[in-house]
Amino acid sequence: SLRIPRPDRSTALGAPNACSGCHAQRSPEWAAAEIRRRHPQPKPGYQGFAEAFHAAALGDPRAQPELREIVKDAEQPAIVRASAANFSRTTAASSACRPSAPTTCGKCSGWILPSITLASVTASGPPRR
Repeated sequence: SLRIPRPDRSTALGAPNACSGCHAQRSPEWAAAEIRRRHPQPKPGYQGFAEAFHAAALGDPRAQPELREIVKDAEQPAIVRASAANFSRTTAASSACRPSAPTTCGKCSGWILPSITLASVTASGPPRR
């Protein structure tokens, strides 16, 4: 399926966008404004995890609550939930929340499902030494 390009994510997150392929001489801000002009009533996308993943990739522990919500959301594809669990493991090292031992803090208790944890561990490969 084709989706409306998201140049707004280029300006907010530095993500590439399809608009720049043809409009390389234009800025991401121009592309974002043009999409808003052409689609003034956009339908909200179901992929609302980019911001949380971006924050987690930067090591921001404030991403933890959103990552927990993504992991718990049964409507999300398993790969998204596993990615959120994996990001959560890496960003939690700098916060009080430890998803690898969810019973150690009241915020995390019971939020990681074994199947998602297994998918996350499998996807992330062997532990780094």
